[in-house]
Amino acid sequence: MTSPPLLWLDFRRHPSDPGCFPLLVPTWSVTRQAHPGDTAAAIRECQPQFLCFEFDTPSADELTVLQKTHLQYPGLPVLVVTDSVSPAFTEWVFRLGIWDCLVKPVTADDLNACIEAFAHFCVQRHHTSAPSGDCCAPRRPPRTSAAREYVASHFASELRLAVVASLCHLSESEFSRCFKKENGLTFSEYLMHCRIQKACDLLGESAVQVKAVAFEVGFNDVSYFARAFRRLTGTTPSAYQQQTGAPYHRVPVLASGPKVRRPLG
Repeated sequence: MTSPPLLWLDFRRHPSDPGCFPLLVPTWSVTRQAHPGDTAAAIRECQPQFLCFEFDTPSADELTVLQKTHLQYPGLPVLVVTDSVSPAFTEWVFRLGIWDCLVKPVTADDLNACIEAFAHFCVQRHHTSAPSGDCCAPRRPPRTSAAREYVASHFASELRLAVVASLCHLSESEFSRCFKKENGLTFSEYLMHCRIQKACDLLGESAVQVKAVAFEVGFNDVSYFARAFRRLTGTTPSAYQQQTGAPYHRVPVLASGPKVRRPLG
């Protein structure tokens, strides 16, 4: 069986250092991109089932890329490999909802055991692919893909669970179970991430009013929008607008799968 595809995003700034990528066993289905300029384009091209970000000491801009990628693709498990050992950094990473963080030096055994755990989860999550007796049959699309597509174009509307479940031809209870299994988030968590990500984009593009942004992304209550924004980003909408480009400081862990990490030394 082919292993789930992994996209390795190498942000290291020291080309003389081989990094951790050579430690991977050759059986993994992995694509490496050095100094990726557009992570969203790389993800669209490679269609990975999980991601690895390798840093030396990550800059503020690189942490912003990590944050925005996780918000844009909340269903993709993420591994971070880094030189940084700051307690504040590791706390920020896990509050963001990152699956695992390995601090260098990393052994080949530890790295591959971690990747194996990620791959096992991805296989279990996508077990609705073709039956084992027909290994050449195409993989069936996720059962909740129609809901994600609907959210992408209707995130600002009032979305009732019964409506999105019917789009997937599922009952509400079955839809809720399938959505969490396939995406790592409940439907309401996924919708909130999409709305806040869009709000970040709007606040970063121009000096629009926070109230206008709140209404634009589907909030009727500006105070609730501000609380939700702060809960996910660790800062207020107005502060984010003034400091666009700085990494977010605190995001609660939204479970996207079991943590496989070992205690950081």
